[in-house]
Amino acid sequence: MEMYVVKSRFQEFAAFWRSAQTKVNFYIPGSLELRFEKDMRESVFFLSSSLDGEWDYQSEESLIAFATDVIMQLSPACKVNKIETIVKSAFKPGVKNRRIWRGVVVQNGEVTCNPHPKIEYNDYIVKLRAARNASELFNEFSDSFRYLEPHTDNYKAYSNRMRELLILSCTEIEANFSGILEVNNVKPNRKNYNTGDFAKLIQVLYLKDWGASLKLRHGCGSSYPFKDWSVEKPTQTLQWYDAYNHVKHDAFDKLCLANFNAVYNAMSALYILLIAQWGISIFEELSLHVPFICISRPIYGIADIPVAIDLDSHPQYASLAL
Repeated sequence: MEMYVVKSRFQEFAAFWRSAQTKVNFYIPGSLELRFEKDMRESVFFLSSSLDGEWDYQSEESLIAFATDVIMQLSPACKVNKIETIVKSAFKPGVKNRRIWRGVVVQNGEVTCNPHPKIEYNDYIVKLRAARNASELFNEFSDSFRYLEPHTDNYKAYSNRMRELLILSCTEIEANFSGILEVNNVKPNRKNYNTGDFAKLIQVLYLKDWGASLKLRHGCGSSYPFKDWSVEKPTQTLQWYDAYNHVKHDAFDKLCLANFNAVYNAMSALYILLIAQWGISIFEELSLHVPFICISRPIYGIADIPVAIDLDSHPQYASLAL
Protein backbone atom coordinates (compact mmCIF):
# COMPACT_ATOMS: atom_id res chain seq x y z
CA MET A 1 0.00 0.00 0.00
CA GLU A 2 1.73 3.14 -1.23
CA MET A 3 1.41 6.55 0.36
CA TYR A 4 1.62 9.88 -1.43
CA VAL A 5 2.66 13.15 0.16
CA VAL A 6 1.74 16.64 -0.94
CA LYS A 7 2.90 20.21 -0.54
CA SER A 8 0.41 22.88 -1.55
CA ARG A 9 0.01 26.63 -1.22
CA PHE A 10 -1.84 26.26 2.08
CA GLN A 11 -0.45 22.93 3.36
CA GLU A 12 3.24 22.44 4.08
CA PHE A 13 2.50 18.73 4.23
CA ALA A 14 -0.41 16.39 3.54
CA ALA A 15 -0.63 12.67 2.87
CA PHE A 16 -3.10 10.27 1.28
CA TRP A 17 -3.30 6.56 0.57
CA ARG A 18 -5.85 4.06 -0.67
CA SER A 19 -7.50 2.18 2.20
CA ALA A 20 -9.93 0.11 0.11
CA GLN A 21 -10.93 -0.25 -3.53
CA THR A 22 -12.60 3.15 -3.73
CA LYS A 23 -11.76 4.67 -0.35
CA VAL A 24 -8.89 7.05 0.31
CA ASN A 25 -7.45 8.13 3.67
CA PHE A 26 -6.16 11.67 4.17
CA TYR A 27 -3.90 13.23 6.76
CA ILE A 28 -3.79 17.04 6.91
CA PRO A 29 -1.74 18.72 9.67
CA GLY A 30 -2.50 22.15 11.00
CA SER A 31 -4.00 23.93 13.99
CA LEU A 32 -6.84 21.38 13.69
CA GLU A 33 -5.18 18.13 12.65
CA LEU A 34 -7.38 16.26 10.18
CA ARG A 35 -7.53 12.51 9.61
CA PHE A 36 -10.44 11.41 7.46
CA GLU A 37 -11.56 8.96 4.79
CA LYS A 38 -13.39 9.73 1.55
CA ASP A 39 -15.03 7.47 -0.99
CA MET A 40 -14.37 8.17 -4.66
CA ARG A 41 -17.93 7.10 -5.51
CA GLU A 42 -19.33 9.96 -3.43
CA SER A 43 -17.30 12.59 -5.25
CA VAL A 44 -19.10 14.69 -7.85
CA PHE A 45 -15.73 15.29 -9.50
CA PHE A 46 -14.91 11.62 -9.83
CA LEU A 47 -18.46 10.57 -10.72
CA SER A 48 -18.63 12.96 -13.66
CA SER A 49 -15.15 11.93 -14.81
CA SER A 50 -15.88 8.21 -14.62
CA LEU A 51 -19.19 8.60 -16.47
CA ASP A 52 -17.27 10.21 -19.29
CA GLY A 53 -15.01 7.19 -19.32
CA GLU A 54 -11.93 9.21 -18.42
CA TRP A 55 -11.04 7.52 -15.11
CA ASP A 56 -11.30 4.22 -13.33
CA TYR A 57 -11.20 3.49 -9.63
CA GLN A 58 -7.97 1.50 -9.62
CA SER A 59 -5.47 3.60 -11.54
CA GLU A 60 -2.77 5.71 -9.93
CA GLU A 61 -3.87 8.59 -12.11
CA SER A 62 -7.42 8.48 -10.77
CA LEU A 63 -6.21 8.27 -7.16
CA ILE A 64 -3.99 11.34 -7.56
CA ALA A 65 -6.69 13.28 -9.41
CA PHE A 66 -9.26 12.51 -6.71
CA ALA A 67 -6.90 13.37 -3.86
CA THR A 68 -5.85 16.58 -5.59
CA ASP A 69 -9.48 17.64 -5.84
CA VAL A 70 -10.04 16.95 -2.12
CA ILE A 71 -6.92 18.83 -1.03
CA MET A 72 -7.63 21.76 -3.34
CA GLN A 73 -10.88 22.30 -1.47
CA LEU A 74 -9.05 22.60 1.86
CA SER A 75 -8.21 26.28 1.50
CA PRO A 76 -9.21 29.47 3.29
CA ALA A 77 -12.45 31.10 2.16
CA CYS A 78 -12.27 32.86 -1.21
CA LYS A 79 -8.69 31.68 -1.79
CA VAL A 80 -7.54 29.26 -4.45
CA ASN A 81 -5.26 26.44 -3.39
CA LYS A 82 -2.45 25.19 -5.60
CA ILE A 83 -0.65 21.86 -5.54
CA GLU A 84 3.12 22.41 -5.65
CA THR A 85 4.40 18.83 -5.24
CA ILE A 86 2.98 15.31 -5.16
CA VAL A 87 5.44 12.45 -4.67
CA LYS A 88 5.44 8.90 -3.39
CA SER A 89 6.52 8.68 0.22
CA ALA A 90 9.56 6.68 1.26
CA PHE A 91 7.23 5.06 3.80
CA LYS A 92 4.06 3.04 3.62
CA PRO A 93 1.22 4.37 5.79
CA GLY A 94 1.69 3.38 9.42
CA VAL A 95 5.39 2.56 8.91
CA LYS A 96 8.32 4.51 10.38
CA ASN A 97 11.92 4.20 11.50
CA ARG A 98 12.38 3.39 15.14
CA ARG A 99 13.76 6.14 17.41
CA ILE A 100 13.93 8.57 14.47
CA TRP A 101 11.83 11.72 14.78
CA ARG A 102 10.29 13.45 11.79
CA GLY A 103 8.17 16.46 12.64
CA VAL A 104 6.64 18.65 9.96
CA VAL A 105 8.75 21.80 9.97
CA VAL A 106 7.73 24.90 8.00
CA GLN A 107 10.22 27.27 6.41
CA ASN A 108 10.38 29.63 9.38
CA GLY A 109 11.69 26.73 11.46
CA GLU A 110 8.54 26.08 13.49
CA VAL A 111 7.21 22.57 13.99
CA THR A 112 3.55 22.27 13.06
CA CYS A 113 2.94 18.65 14.05
CA ASN A 114 4.23 15.15 14.59
CA PRO A 115 2.39 12.95 12.07
CA HIS A 116 3.44 9.72 13.80
CA PRO A 117 3.12 10.30 17.56
CA LYS A 118 2.68 6.68 18.65
CA ILE A 119 5.65 4.77 20.06
CA GLU A 120 5.83 1.32 21.63
CA TYR A 121 5.86 0.93 25.40
CA ASN A 122 9.46 -0.35 25.45
CA ASP A 123 10.60 2.64 23.40
CA TYR A 124 8.69 4.94 25.72
CA ILE A 125 10.59 3.53 28.70
CA VAL A 126 13.86 4.07 26.83
CA LYS A 127 12.77 7.62 26.05
CA LEU A 128 12.07 8.35 29.73
CA ARG A 129 15.38 6.90 30.90
CA ALA A 130 17.42 8.63 28.20
CA ALA A 131 15.79 12.00 28.88
CA ARG A 132 16.20 11.61 32.65
CA ASN A 133 19.86 10.62 32.34
CA ALA A 134 20.56 13.55 30.04
CA SER A 135 18.73 16.00 32.29
CA GLU A 136 20.74 14.85 35.32
CA LEU A 137 23.95 15.46 33.38
CA PHE A 138 22.66 18.87 32.31
CA ASN A 139 22.10 19.69 35.98
CA GLU A 140 25.73 18.87 36.73
CA PHE A 141 26.87 20.90 33.72
CA SER A 142 24.77 23.89 34.83
CA ASP A 143 26.19 23.56 38.34
CA SER A 144 29.66 24.23 36.92
CA PHE A 145 28.48 27.72 35.95
CA ARG A 146 28.71 28.67 39.65
CA TYR A 147 32.48 28.76 39.37
CA LEU A 148 33.09 28.97 35.61
CA GLU A 149 31.27 31.57 33.53
CA PRO A 150 30.01 29.94 30.29
CA HIS A 151 31.74 32.30 27.87
CA THR A 152 34.01 32.02 24.86
CA ASP A 153 36.80 33.54 26.97
CA ASN A 154 36.71 30.38 29.08
CA TYR A 155 36.63 27.82 26.26
CA LYS A 156 40.14 26.61 27.10
CA ALA A 157 39.56 26.31 30.85
CA TYR A 158 40.07 22.70 31.93
CA SER A 159 39.93 20.65 35.10
CA ASN A 160 39.31 17.17 36.43
CA ARG A 161 35.67 18.09 36.85
CA MET A 162 35.46 19.02 33.15
CA ARG A 163 37.07 15.66 32.37
CA GLU A 164 34.40 13.85 34.38
CA LEU A 165 31.59 15.72 32.63
CA LEU A 166 33.13 15.05 29.21
CA ILE A 167 33.41 11.31 29.90
CA LEU A 168 29.88 11.06 31.30
CA SER A 169 28.28 12.95 28.41
CA CYS A 170 30.16 11.02 25.74
CA THR A 171 29.37 7.62 27.24
CA GLU A 172 25.70 8.64 27.29
CA ILE A 173 25.99 9.66 23.62
CA GLU A 174 27.54 6.28 22.81
CA ALA A 175 24.67 4.51 24.56
CA ASN A 176 22.12 6.46 22.51
CA PHE A 177 23.86 5.87 19.19
CA SER A 178 24.29 2.16 19.95
CA GLY A 179 20.65 1.90 20.99
CA ILE A 180 19.39 3.46 17.76
CA LEU A 181 21.49 1.14 15.62
CA GLU A 182 20.64 -1.97 17.62
CA VAL A 183 16.89 -1.38 17.68
CA ASN A 184 16.98 -0.85 13.90
CA ASN A 185 18.92 -4.10 13.38
CA VAL A 186 22.10 -2.42 12.13
CA LYS A 187 25.02 -4.67 13.06
CA PRO A 188 28.38 -3.23 14.17
CA ASN A 189 31.31 -3.41 11.77
CA ARG A 190 33.38 -5.03 14.53
CA LYS A 191 32.52 -6.67 17.82
CA ASN A 192 31.15 -3.46 19.36
CA TYR A 193 29.70 -0.28 17.92
CA ASN A 194 32.15 2.57 17.35
CA THR A 195 32.20 5.98 15.67
CA GLY A 196 32.42 4.31 12.26
CA ASP A 197 29.02 2.77 12.96
CA PHE A 198 27.63 5.92 14.60
CA ALA A 199 28.51 8.00 11.52
CA LYS A 200 25.99 5.97 9.51
CA LEU A 201 23.33 8.03 11.28
CA ILE A 202 24.59 11.42 10.07
CA GLN A 203 22.12 11.54 7.19
CA VAL A 204 19.32 9.58 8.88
CA LEU A 205 19.16 12.00 11.84
CA TYR A 206 20.14 15.09 9.79
CA LEU A 207 22.76 15.69 12.47
CA LYS A 208 24.69 18.39 10.62
CA ASP A 209 21.59 20.60 10.48
CA TRP A 210 21.01 20.77 14.22
CA GLY A 211 22.34 23.60 16.39
CA ALA A 212 21.93 24.60 20.03
CA SER A 213 22.88 27.33 22.46
CA LEU A 214 22.57 27.94 26.19
CA LYS A 215 19.40 29.55 27.51
CA LEU A 216 19.69 33.06 28.96
CA ARG A 217 23.46 33.09 28.50
CA HIS A 218 25.23 35.64 26.34
CA GLY A 219 28.76 35.31 25.06
CA CYS A 220 29.00 31.53 25.06
CA GLY A 221 28.43 31.13 21.34
CA SER A 222 26.37 28.56 19.47
CA SER A 223 27.12 24.87 19.19
CA TYR A 224 26.84 22.76 16.03
CA PRO A 225 28.55 19.66 17.43
CA PHE A 226 28.06 17.42 14.38
CA LYS A 227 28.65 20.01 11.66
CA ASP A 228 32.10 18.78 10.60
CA TRP A 229 31.52 15.07 11.18
CA SER A 230 32.94 12.93 8.39
CA VAL A 231 32.38 9.25 7.62
CA GLU A 232 35.99 9.03 6.42
CA LYS A 233 37.39 10.18 9.79
CA PRO A 234 34.53 9.55 12.20
CA THR A 235 36.48 10.11 15.42
CA GLN A 236 38.93 12.86 14.49
CA THR A 237 36.27 15.10 12.90
CA LEU A 238 34.31 15.17 16.16
CA GLN A 239 36.84 17.22 18.12
CA TRP A 240 34.97 16.98 21.42
CA TYR A 241 34.67 13.19 21.04
CA ASP A 242 38.32 12.89 20.05
CA ALA A 243 39.18 14.85 23.19
CA TYR A 244 37.08 12.40 25.22
CA ASN A 245 39.04 9.48 23.78
CA HIS A 246 42.33 11.08 24.76
CA VAL A 247 41.41 12.12 28.31
CA LYS A 248 39.72 8.80 28.99
CA HIS A 249 43.02 6.99 28.49
CA ASP A 250 45.48 9.68 29.59
CA ALA A 251 44.20 11.87 32.40
CA PHE A 252 47.59 13.50 33.03
CA ASP A 253 49.21 14.57 29.77
CA LYS A 254 45.91 15.17 27.93
CA LEU A 255 43.90 16.85 30.68
CA CYS A 256 44.00 20.20 28.85
CA LEU A 257 41.72 18.66 26.19
CA ALA A 258 38.99 18.31 28.81
CA ASN A 259 38.15 21.99 28.48
CA PHE A 260 34.89 23.88 28.72
CA ASN A 261 34.50 24.06 24.93
CA ALA A 262 34.70 20.27 24.58
CA VAL A 263 32.19 19.75 27.39
CA TYR A 264 29.83 22.40 25.98
CA ASN A 265 29.83 20.69 22.58
CA ALA A 266 29.45 17.21 24.07
CA MET A 267 26.50 18.29 26.21
CA SER A 268 24.82 20.03 23.29
CA ALA A 269 25.46 16.93 21.16
CA LEU A 270 23.63 14.85 23.76
CA TYR A 271 20.74 17.34 23.76
CA ILE A 272 20.54 17.25 19.95
CA LEU A 273 20.70 13.46 19.86
CA LEU A 274 17.73 13.26 22.23
CA ILE A 275 15.53 15.71 20.30
CA ALA A 276 16.50 14.11 16.97
CA GLN A 277 15.14 10.80 18.31
CA TRP A 278 12.08 11.91 20.25
CA GLY A 279 11.17 15.45 19.15
CA ILE A 280 12.25 18.94 20.09
CA SER A 281 9.82 19.23 23.00
CA ILE A 282 10.85 16.01 24.80
CA PHE A 283 12.27 17.76 27.88
CA GLU A 284 9.35 20.15 28.18
CA GLU A 285 6.87 17.27 27.83
CA LEU A 286 8.54 15.44 30.72
CA SER A 287 9.12 18.60 32.81
CA LEU A 288 12.87 17.96 32.90
CA HIS A 289 15.60 20.56 33.20
CA VAL A 290 17.49 21.44 30.04
CA PRO A 291 19.85 24.42 29.73
CA PHE A 292 19.76 24.40 25.92
CA ILE A 293 17.52 25.81 23.24
CA CYS A 294 17.41 24.53 19.68
CA ILE A 295 18.53 27.28 17.29
CA SER A 296 18.73 25.26 14.07
CA ARG A 297 16.84 22.20 12.93
CA PRO A 298 16.34 20.27 9.68
CA ILE A 299 13.64 20.98 7.14
CA TYR A 300 12.68 17.41 6.21
CA GLY A 301 11.79 16.47 2.67
CA ILE A 302 8.10 15.59 2.52
CA ALA A 303 8.88 12.09 1.21
CA ASP A 304 10.90 11.38 4.39
CA ILE A 305 8.06 12.04 6.85
CA PRO A 306 6.13 8.95 8.07
CA VAL A 307 2.42 9.12 8.90
CA ALA A 308 0.36 7.04 11.33
CA ILE A 309 -2.73 5.32 9.95
CA ASP A 310 -4.58 6.54 13.04
CA LEU A 311 -3.70 7.88 16.47
CA ASP A 312 -4.24 4.57 18.28
CA SER A 313 -2.42 2.06 16.08
CA HIS A 314 1.14 1.00 16.86
CA PRO A 315 3.63 1.59 14.06
CA GLN A 316 5.35 -0.94 11.90
CA TYR A 317 9.04 -0.40 11.27
CA ALA A 318 11.11 0.09 8.15
CA SER A 319 14.82 -0.53 7.70
CA LEU A 320 17.05 2.53 7.94
CA ALA A 321 18.10 3.99 4.59
CA LEU A 322 21.85 4.08 5.29
